[in-house]
Amino acid sequence: MNTKLRNDVRQGILHKLPYICLELLNTENPESVDYIIARYLVEHIYRLSGVSIQDIADACSVSKSTISRFCRKAGLEDFQEMKDELYNSRPYRDVMFNTPLVSENGESYLQLVAKQALALDQALDYKKISTLASEIYTANNVLLMGSMQAMNPAVNLQQDLFASDKVTRAPGMFSLQLDALTRAKAGDLVICFSNSGSFFERLFMTSGDIHKLDQLKIWMITGNENLHLPYINETILVPDNHSYVSHPMQFNLTARVIAISYAEYTRRIEK
Repeated sequence: MNTKLRNDVRQGILHKLPYICLELLNTENPESVDYIIARYLVEHIYRLSGVSIQDIADACSVSKSTISRFCRKAGLEDFQEMKDELYNSRPYRDVMFNTPLVSENGESYLQLVAKQALALDQALDYKKISTLASEIYTANNVLLMGSMQAMNPAVNLQQDLFASDKVTRAPGMFSLQLDALTRAKAGDLVICFSNSGSFFERLFMTSGDIHKLDQLKIWMITGNENLHLPYINETILVPDNHSYVSHPMQFNLTARVIAISYAEYTRRIEK
């Protein structure tokens, strides 16, 4: 295993192709071409290093052009990027789950989780979260976004905000996210969970105009303390969010804090 891959997996960071494929399994009709290709990829991911586009096309009974379209729909630049993803995306159970249930000094996994939660409590900027709650309240259109593991906090936040009578949208697929941002109007609010902060760069890598983001109000919830992008209006920093213990748990907890802050804000406003 190369050094970069080992470090990525130890940090709980897997490349995006398995998540894209699993999402397609959850959302596509089992008879659709995208479902068939995605299922083949995840079921054979251990054995696909070095395959050709023709090999995958033959295995899925589709044309090479169909595989190319699948790559673009999945947010990959071309089949070469898919090959890179196939090489790097193989699960490595022994290093992925690098925190044992009981560690050498006797601390359990859940105790480590509790420490992460306390560290998050000390680090969160609650004033910023209150400001975000007020902007959610006044925004006509709110988009919640994330990729791979960071998509779950976006969906959780959507459901919690709905409990406070705020309807938002959390498009999951790459193509739906790009379409939602393209259709967004000036001043619309976007809340994005991205540990690296590079979510939008990857989203607009192969299509669309990233300058569209300049018209939107974007909050980035991130583990990247050095993030400085011209189209990001505000950031909420989530510390030490790079291990299996913390990611995406800290995002999920932050999403819950935002939802609670919003509920409290609406109660004050509506009294």
